[in-house]
Amino acid sequence: MREIRPLTGLRGVFAAWIVLGHFWTPAVPQFPRLVELARPALGGSLVVDTFFVLSGFIITYIYAERMTTFSWAGTRDFWRHRFARIYPVYALSLALFIAFVAITQRLTDPPIPSVVIEPGSIIRNALFLHSLPDGMVINPPAWSLPGEVVAYALFPVLVLAVVRIPKAWIAFGLAALVAVAGASLIAATYTDDFGYSLYELSWMRAGWAFPAGCLLARGWMLLGDRGRSPAWDVIAGIGFAGLFGAIMTGHPTPTLYLPPAGLPFLCLVVVGCAGASGWVARALSGRVVVWGGRISYSIYLTHYVVFLVYVEIVRRNDIATSAFAVRVGVLVLALTAVVALGAAFYHLVEEPARRAISRPRRAPAVSSHA
Repeated sequence: MREIRPLTGLRGVFAAWIVLGHFWTPAVPQFPRLVELARPALGGSLVVDTFFVLSGFIITYIYAERMTTFSWAGTRDFWRHRFARIYPVYALSLALFIAFVAITQRLTDPPIPSVVIEPGSIIRNALFLHSLPDGMVINPPAWSLPGEVVAYALFPVLVLAVVRIPKAWIAFGLAALVAVAGASLIAATYTDDFGYSLYELSWMRAGWAFPAGCLLARGWMLLGDRGRSPAWDVIAGIGFAGLFGAIMTGHPTPTLYLPPAGLPFLCLVVVGCAGASGWVARALSGRVVVWGGRISYSIYLTHYVVFLVYVEIVRRNDIATSAFAVRVGVLVLALTAVVALGAAFYHLVEEPARRAISRPRRAPAVSSHA
């Protein structure tokens, strides 16, 4: 299946949004005017849900026609490809974070307590069990991965129902219902308590967004040639406008900002970008933007180590009182390090591991004399 470049570019843009949102907090004391960007900066928490929608959409787009009937061989092959996609980078980023926590214990005031890397915690994180009650995530951005893994586990069954939807309007209607139901449930239970959000709320977010993405992909694929036109750029624009509107009119909290009204608009953004052929497609299909999308998973899992190093440098060297050029220089160097580390993980770990693990197994040789 051909790559949907605007969706790859969208991943890159939203990954950058998440990273900049994290760096916004320690940057505010150095650049007080940044406080005016509180809503869009903290709104990066909301766009994480886009990756669940994108995951369901792209996986359905790639695998739906191959998995119209259930088979253990096809299921094992799907799971192998998913393992190759997410685990090598996750495992190495987990090791990197464990090393960071262990090394910084020598400081008088370490940024992360040592209890985070106790053996039981390491085992739970290695097995994607850190989003269960009483769990403790070691690498904070990895809070979302257990929900993704469960979605992968269930996809071979879910897709059997999705591919039997006969009409595009039915698939889109079901996606809308799932999105509204998910947003309503999150609105009813939402709290700004960080621990609660990592556990109960994380499952809700994956639980609506991944199936919604699968349904959107089915509806879009059923449209055939009608699935790509400038009209989809308008739909994407409406989605972006609704998303920003929800973010800019919500009430940010110190720990988590997740305005539920913005969640359904993520679906419009994804399906709109998939079918876009005008200004949205051009904006998201540039070489640099698409490359950013390809390395976005590695950036997502590795950027928090760089973020913590930046926080410690700023705090321990009183950078906030330094000259403006020094403050800007340190921040630019940190963001450059985020991209460099993410690119290194992608090119040296993610892609080689994916190719090695996903490589088709050779069939046993058959004798010509049989």
